Amino acid sequence: MPAPTLYFAVQTRLHRGTDGAIRTDFGYARFDAWAPFLEAVDNVVIIARVTDKVSDSGQRVEGDRVSVLELPFYSGPRDFIVKRRKISAFIRSQLQDRSAIYAARVPNIIVPLLQQRAKQLGAPFIAQIVGDAQDVLRSGIAGRVGRAVSSMARASIARQVANASGVIYVTRKSLQEKYPAGPGVPTLIRSNVELDIASFADGGRDYAAQPPASQPVIVVAGSQEQTYKGHDILISAIAVLKQRGITVAADILGSGKYHDDLVAQAAELGVADVVTFSGHVPSAVQVRSHVLAADIFAMPSRTEGLPRVLVEAMATGTVCIGSRVGGIPELLSEEALFDSENPGALAESIESLISDPARMSRLAAVQFEEARLIGVEFSGTKILTDYLRIFTDKAGPSSHE
Repeated sequence: MPAPTLYFAVQTRLHRGTDGAIRTDFGYARFDAWAPFLEAVDNVVIIARVTDKVSDSGQRVEGDRVSVLELPFYSGPRDFIVKRRKISAFIRSQLQDRSAIYAARVPNIIVPLLQQRAKQLGAPFIAQIVGDAQDVLRSGIAGRVGRAVSSMARASIARQVANASGVIYVTRKSLQEKYPAGPGVPTLIRSNVELDIASFADGGRDYAAQPPASQPVIVVAGSQEQTYKGHDILISAIAVLKQRGITVAADILGSGKYHDDLVAQAAELGVADVVTFSGHVPSAVQVRSHVLAADIFAMPSRTEGLPRVLVEAMATGTVCIGSRVGGIPELLSEEALFDSENPGALAESIESLISDPARMSRLAAVQFEEARLIGVEFSGTKILTDYLRIFTDKAGPSSHE
């Protein structure tokens, strides 16, 4: 019996290159990232918006057995509400296969529509929960209205997860505690981290033998489409350190609509001379080279699931620090954490590290081993394939309404 098709909804916007091919700036949606899923299903159909933007940035999405089903385009929650009826009708007309598996990265605004459709078809719906909408809204990206509805967003996602046929968590405990699966529902803990032998250094960096430079470099990475990666917090922390007579440099990887605001902030705070904006870095290998050239990797996020780039940085042996949000405390010990939304706390963390190379070495070694544990036990193809076969083994022959 042939394996079913997996319809998988993503919230991110895709775009077309100059050759007309659909591309993505997000690693999880690129063509070869679907290979683990294709071990258990015949085809993957990605349900996503595709913008009018034409750019050759990022990587191709479609290929053998991987295609895109383009949603009617919407821009933000308000536009979604206006077009909800049209989007719902599109989902009903396009999703007809009762033998398919339906899934989505959560949070995702179309999940209620997709989950309802799967229920109508009598098909399973799998929620891959990668972050916390409540924390995202609390971070202020949607202003006062977003903060006001953050508790409602949490309740909505809790219902979605509780009613899912299966749940994949990227964290080991934080998202599970906040968004538990329903009784008896099969769950999987699997990170989105992709680590091969080349991703790992020989061990944690020896900062005692090679202390930070006279102007230590702090590197951060992440999308600037929203503000929750906290790049502005690092820039403010660099300014705080400068006021204390401590000069450090920052290498900021990422691009998006808030990029120009960040550049302006660095100029206004008088730290433009020590803040480098490296823009979008398309591959993990290139990100790794930036991390290896720096002294500290920082994750000053306002919200997170289990940040892939942080685990990848830990695998390089570079010492890492991060805010106390989401799954970051599952990766880093207390002495490598600082309060979110607090440039002073981040500055304090940087200052205390660069003044103590032996402590940097100790933390880097512990973090390296944690990255190796995740790479061995909570990543890879087999655990995902085995999990998906719980659903594929129950699938009947392909059928349509």
